[in-house]
Amino acid sequence: MGIPSDNLMDSRPASLGGLVDRPKLPLPGNSPFFLVHYTDVGGSWEVVEEGMDAPTFVPVLQPYPIRPGAAGVRTVSSDEPRSRMYARPLAKLQESGAIVLPLDFHVDAASLPAGVVAGPYLRETDAQGGAFYHTAWDTPRKAIRGNAATVDCDRASYNRWRASLVTSGIIPEPRAAVLEDVRSRALRRLDNVRSATDIPTDMREANTATARRRVDAVRAATLPQANPTPSAPKTAKKVTA
Repeated sequence: MGIPSDNLMDSRPASLGGLVDRPKLPLPGNSPFFLVHYTDVGGSWEVVEEGMDAPTFVPVLQPYPIRPGAAGVRTVSSDEPRSRMYARPLAKLQESGAIVLPLDFHVDAASLPAGVVAGPYLRETDAQGGAFYHTAWDTPRKAIRGNAATVDCDRASYNRWRASLVTSGIIPEPRAAVLEDVRSRALRRLDNVRSATDIPTDMREANTATARRRVDAVRAATLPQANPTPSAPKTAKKVTA
């Protein structure tokens, strides 16, 4: 649901002052957040395969919590627009080159898991600890056993959506040095697991094989290519917070 617009009065069916209980998952409450891409820095891109036709570089998106007193977010009075809580830190992020996806950034159903309706990427679920905020690709659910909950992520859909942010021009392609950093990290990981001496031989060999497959995928990876099929988002555009 995200943060309501400054002048929009929203409502939902009354809970009779809490006399009518709504099912709540055993999860802690958390803060709403923006998704931010920090451009041209180490770790800002990664290689994914799930949901893609081939290994593909996609941008890494980091949550920026809207929590008064943290990360430059301030407390506002009841008569102030909520946007003043985060206007200054988000402006600084954008001035530094970061790309901030606003809370009302629209995502088409074609870029979401089956059964998830189109709308903003930020969603809200009732939890025992308060509102639990998550992306549209996350599904909070009761665990099979015990009084616990888990959050499942549809990585395939999420990866395709991140690729679409590049092909639609929301996030620009990175510098060659950023992609080379991804390759270097994979090679360092291979060297580290191959030279590990504090684990059993069979475990080291298994870890080495996994790391080597990762290096092969990173070496073969390419940037997202525009997809003319109907699955490509049609509402993507340059946005500001």
